[in-house]
Amino acid sequence: MQQQSFGNGRAPPAMSGVMAGMPGLPGMGLSGLPSGLIDGIGNKVSGLMSGSAGAFGQSGNTTGEPRPKKQHDPSHALYIGNLSDTTFDLDLFKFFQARGYKLKSARVMFDDQSRSKRFGYLNFHDAAEAERCLNEMNNCELSGKQIVLNKQKDRDFDSNANLLVRNLPKSVDQRQLAKMFEDFGRIVSCKLELYGDGTSRGFGYVQFETVDAATKAIEKLNDTAVDGQPISVLTHQKQEKREGTQTERYTNLFLQNLPADYTSDQLRDIFAQYGDIASLEMAAKPGHGYVSFKDHADAKKALDAVNMKLKLGDMTVLVSPHIYKKEADLQPKAGGGSAIVQNQKEMFKSNIYVRFIPVGVTKDELEAEFARAGPICSTRLKAHEITSSTDGTKFVSHQVAYVLYDEVKNAQKCIRMFDNSQPFSRNHKNLRVDFWQAKEDLKKEADEKSQNQIKQLINFIKQVNHTQRGYGMQQPGG
Repeated sequence: MQQQSFGNGRAPPAMSGVMAGMPGLPGMGLSGLPSGLIDGIGNKVSGLMSGSAGAFGQSGNTTGEPRPKKQHDPSHALYIGNLSDTTFDLDLFKFFQARGYKLKSARVMFDDQSRSKRFGYLNFHDAAEAERCLNEMNNCELSGKQIVLNKQKDRDFDSNANLLVRNLPKSVDQRQLAKMFEDFGRIVSCKLELYGDGTSRGFGYVQFETVDAATKAIEKLNDTAVDGQPISVLTHQKQEKREGTQTERYTNLFLQNLPADYTSDQLRDIFAQYGDIASLEMAAKPGHGYVSFKDHADAKKALDAVNMKLKLGDMTVLVSPHIYKKEADLQPKAGGGSAIVQNQKEMFKSNIYVRFIPVGVTKDELEAEFARAGPICSTRLKAHEITSSTDGTKFVSHQVAYVLYDEVKNAQKCIRMFDNSQPFSRNHKNLRVDFWQAKEDLKKEADEKSQNQIKQLINFIKQVNHTQRGYGMQQPGG
């Protein structure tokens, strides 16, 4: 029985009716799917049916047997670390091939969310070529990052021989850092930490082969001056060992909900009582400001005393540790997002988002009604504009609000009291009341929903493909 292949992005005739109406796929239509997906999947399904490379990576393997894993000689391979987020397999391969190295393959590792783990592996044709690359290319720059080459992964080395070097001058680069320590023993890894813009963060790591070499380096270099700046050299402890013995330290505070006409002098009058202030300023955005203390204990004292406790007029002042964006960009985002988003979530964990408030309801009326659930720290009310699809004019359909309560339990009470209710008008849509969510979380939810829809569709097409293979596909009219 002859099989048929279909090109030009078209689905096979037996599939086209199914894909148009998608019967048998409960709870899912095609309206939410990205444009062009159906044509693309139709083309790939045809590849599956003809036994060629298809949407599901079978590449003609119709036996169902798993592909054997490629075996690489460890002596021919190098571990490569400190890669940028935007460096991929082909980038690695081209980079080293262009510099005269004979590579068999290059691979960047990714997590289950398709985010780069920032390390990978280079596989060479022989051990001598791998050794040559290690000696010549370690600490060179790739996509704005100084790479780290090793014959082993970091976890395979003795952690007691791993040094943390702090308070480095900004002028010291990764090669210079390695040179400072090379007299004490064989260095297997050296990494200078950088911001996203390529500038030094002022610290780095030096991994020696032996603890003896690391000990000598600490004895000779700790508290010595580099370019007139005393550096600190000590054994590096992994995060899990530091947890519980080292508290979070911050000295910078971010202030919100200040009166719009507040000045720096008035800010100083409030915070000077809590300790020595290094600097303070009002932000460009009205109602916001920054205070930097010289000591963490003073900053914590100020945060505990002022946050959600001090009222200026009808505004309750909000205080949180300030995180610089380039510091946040360096921290892992798995789970709940960036450090800035996590900070927001902690600050606004009792924040409520209210939709479909009738036009004409004032802030005072809203607060008077919602205060029945508990003390309110702040309220922000704004119009929700809609653009007409016919003539492009804008009009206000309703209002939305953010209501911050003093405690989570009062926010929960607010949701129970007001969600799906009509406290302001019987002739208006019911209010929708729920906890506020960060934009990053909303985007993540939307992406997950889209991915689940696509997975549903692909699974359905696999089932249809399986049925088609069982019955065979005849030529039209045959």
